[in-house]
Amino acid sequence: MENKLGRKDMQDWQEMTDALTARVYKSGFNAGYDAAKDETPDVEDMAKSLWDKYTPEGLSDLMMAIDELCPHVPIKSANEQRAELIQRAREFVQKYESVETGDLNFHIGNATAQLHFYKTEFVRKENKITALVRWMSHGTEVQSVVRHVGRSQCITGEVFNEWIGKAIALARALEIDIPKEFMNAVQPDEVVLGMVVGKFIHPDVDESYTSVVSKPGQYPRGGRLSAIDSDFVRLSTIIDDTNAQYGTDR
Repeated sequence: MENKLGRKDMQDWQEMTDALTARVYKSGFNAGYDAAKDETPDVEDMAKSLWDKYTPEGLSDLMMAIDELCPHVPIKSANEQRAELIQRAREFVQKYESVETGDLNFHIGNATAQLHFYKTEFVRKENKITALVRWMSHGTEVQSVVRHVGRSQCITGEVFNEWIGKAIALARALEIDIPKEFMNAVQPDEVVLGMVVGKFIHPDVDESYTSVVSKPGQYPRGGRLSAIDSDFVRLSTIIDDTNAQYGTDR
């Protein structure tokens, strides 16, 4: 294979990509072996090896070929990932919060989830969610006895979301494995409309004061609304994104 500028046929490109693939696998093995010995692979040596094997032009051609052959996966922002996670939590709750009619076709969880008609009541207290599961008589009347209880609590430093909290509490009540993504929820990193913000540190503002983010330029008197372009929002911390309007322009 020539390491010079010029047109290359498909066989040349195939040989280049095959060679690169082999090096990648070998490098990966060596890196893992070195890591097992608590050794760090020398990145400079790896780069020098490629540089010695190819001319600058040939290396540039190779990188361009790799770029064309490899699929480009768009990188999602933390807010985009958060919005998708909230939607999955909402769907989880809607699927398992009650069985009132039809076939009992759940094959996971405790006996209630698999064998009974039931309905769940959710109770929120600050950053805690409690799921109260009751059986139903003939699929219509909710019994007074609480059969199962599940709880969740948003830990310090994380943003509360009612749907994620409900999903965790419900899974615990029905003894369903909690999806790891709910327990290790990605956190939003950008303020959007509808979020609750607070912990604003200022001598004239109570630290416990919270406000709902509203449209820019709106500074309503009274109530707990703050414009998204206000100093209060800019200097506050996101506390609750249950009603956040992800994907909505400001």
